[in-house]
Amino acid sequence: MKNQLILSFILTISMTFMFSCTKPGIGGQNTVSCTPQHHGRNIKDCIIYVKFNTQNLPGTSPYDYDASFRTNPPDSFTVKVFGLQEGQYYFYCMGFDSLIMLPVSGGLPLTVSTSSGTTNLNVPITE
Repeated sequence: MKNQLILSFILTISMTFMFSCTKPGIGGQNTVSCTPQHHGRNIKDCIIYVKFNTQNLPGTSPYDYDASFRTNPPDSFTVKVFGLQEGQYYFYCMGFDSLIMLPVSGGLPLTVSTSSGTTNLNVPITE
């Protein structure tokens, strides 16, 4: 009987931890509003790649990322990434700067530490 009680207690604690923890990714109530910028100038035509649960550049291939989003030219420089949970993310942008006629890319990490809200993120990109 005592062993059953201990086993039941351990199972209850384990289930509580398993279902109360969330991993970074889609399924939350946070929004990150990303604006790719080359030398401080907003870039219209970009794809923004997002890697969950990291603060480091995972690579420069689209296959290195968990999700992707695109700006909506000609009227928008910004991509709204909806539904993120708390956690660490890496945002990487690839696009084209029509002023210098060159491809541009770059990224930076972001930690989302609230359960809901909007974060504005200017992502520096370079040739």
